[in-house]
Amino acid sequence: MFDVELVTITFGVGDGWKEAEKASNVIGLPHRVIKMDREILDEAVEMSIADGNPRRAINHLHRQALERVATMFPIVADGTRRDDRVPMLSLSETQSLEDRHGVEYVRPLLGYGRKTLNRIVDMVFEIEERESKEMHKADYEEELRIMLRNKAEEIFPRKHTQSKILAMK
Repeated sequence: MFDVELVTITFGVGDGWKEAEKASNVIGLPHRVIKMDREILDEAVEMSIADGNPRRAINHLHRQALERVATMFPIVADGTRRDDRVPMLSLSETQSLEDRHGVEYVRPLLGYGRKTLNRIVDMVFEIEERESKEMHKADYEEELRIMLRNKAEEIFPRKHTQSKILAMK
């Protein structure tokens, strides 16, 4: 029915795409890495800092990735689930993507919640699950985390001292 090719987006900051390549080899599907402009990730970093959380930034990265992939393939699918907060496009955004690029946008997992998908995945795959910040993986969050760590180094001066009270003399 569909010729499936797994696509990983990178902004050239990390090597998480290698994890996606390993997964594609395990399941026997072709894999392609698409490098996108670093300025898109920089915009997401600024959004995260301004908002105090990464939600809008991750949605921004997802939209940009879909825009790019929609110029390359006639059918675009992603793994967003029913209970995902991000990334998540609205119905009007998905219709706009399809109309502007003449593609079919498919979200086959949208009707499933995490609990159900975990049960299905457990029947088919052996997986590893850890805290996001500890898991080397291929997603927008990993490169965004790297950039936010780097940004902290830029924000705080290199020679910066602070003091705190230890005791009375």
